[in-house]
Amino acid sequence: MKRLKALKQIIQHNDLHTYFQPIVDLQSKQTIGFEALNRPIPSTLFNSVDQFYEFVGQTDCVFFI
Repeated sequence: MKRLKALKQIIQHNDLHTYFQPIVDLQSKQTIGFEALNRPIPSTLFNSVDQFYEFVGQTDCVFFI
C-alpha cells in the first residue's frame, strides 16, 4: 500500500526525470536517434529503477508514466 501511494505521488508531482540516451551507428559513429529514459526520484520504497518499473507494471498506472 505504501508503494502505491508513493507511485501516485511520483505521478502527481511529476517526479520523473527524463534522460536522452544517444543511439549511435557504430560504423559511421554518428548519432542516429535518442532513446528517452524516465527515471523516478530516489526512494527507499523502490531500491532500483527495475524494481520501480516492475511495480508499475503490476498497477493500473502504467499509462501515466
